[in-house]
Amino acid sequence: MAITLAYMTAEAVIAIWTGMRDRSVSLESFGVDSLIEWWLAAVLLWRLGVEARGSKPERIEQVERRANWWAGVAYFALALYIIVDSGLALWTGSRPSPSFIGLGLAVAAVFVMPVLAYGQRKIGDAIGSSALKAEAGCTAICGYMAAILLIGLILTRYLGWWWADPVAALGLLYWIISEGRESFEKAAGRETCCCGRDG
Repeated sequence: MAITLAYMTAEAVIAIWTGMRDRSVSLESFGVDSLIEWWLAAVLLWRLGVEARGSKPERIEQVERRANWWAGVAYFALALYIIVDSGLALWTGSRPSPSFIGLGLAVAAVFVMPVLAYGQRKIGDAIGSSALKAEAGCTAICGYMAAILLIGLILTRYLGWWWADPVAALGLLYWIISEGRESFEKAAGRETCCCGRDG
């Protein structure tokens, strides 16, 4: 979990900074999503530590529900931001200029996220933590989001399709809204499979 938090910190900072510099809606959105995922991973790490010390389950559940409620608010705020910012970019014909830093980040995320997800799943199985296994599912989903980000950046940089960047940002909405809905359901005490997937 500490490795996941360290990676997500770097990913969020680089993506947001590069996205603002390159005028890339998709990079900014990916970075903010990473920031929210970092928050939830930090809460999960805290929860595992508290459970290991044998603290009261009621206290753990209360804090986790509150964290999930705020995460849900953040996810839906991010979705609204993507819709507005992407719409404006498409309307005004804003030309993003993806840099090699943004491309490198997307490539790294495509490969690193599945590895992190595999590690989380293995540890979750070993300690019998359904929360950690659910987190592994969300980490794997971040890999799919990174692939969409990468396609948008490549099309924008190498084919000059300026509209591909805001369209890629809009392509992230399905998972972001699913994550927001799942966070609200967890806050209400209804457990769901990660990122809107049932099963």
